[in-house]
Amino acid sequence: MAIDVNSMLGSDEGIVSEYHSGKNNYYVTDRRLIFTRKGHLEDAAYNHITRISMDKVGHKLLIALGILLFFIGIVIAAAGPLSGGITLLVIGLIIIVLYFVLKGSVYSLSLSSGEKLYVPKAKSSDVVSFIKAIRDEMR
Repeated sequence: MAIDVNSMLGSDEGIVSEYHSGKNNYYVTDRRLIFTRKGHLEDAAYNHITRISMDKVGHKLLIALGILLFFIGIVIAAAGPLSGGITLLVIGLIIIVLYFVLKGSVYSLSLSSGEKLYVPKAKSSDVVSFIKAIRDEMR
């Protein structure tokens, strides 16, 4: 399902810059920021963007997998076959450590409503020029 951003544009409103990352699309217009969230287009006026920062975020699936393997390892080790349980404990701990090591950089846009909008970095030059366009429009 393709989302048509042109249907959201007002009269005399044009797209200044755009950035695509996976299923997420972000558009800078001369009046506001338009973005996709859960398959729907949303927007934020530039005066509602309170802060732009670089944050590190981890993959929640990785931490969940590590914790799951860790606890399965405890259960198996307590039930009897110690080597299998210890192996799962170690693998779980390794995955949990990897969660903290493999955090990815994203740009975080803080909105006045308290929400955070994350813009992941795919190609660094693309996202940097996109963030620069947002900052230029905010002035």
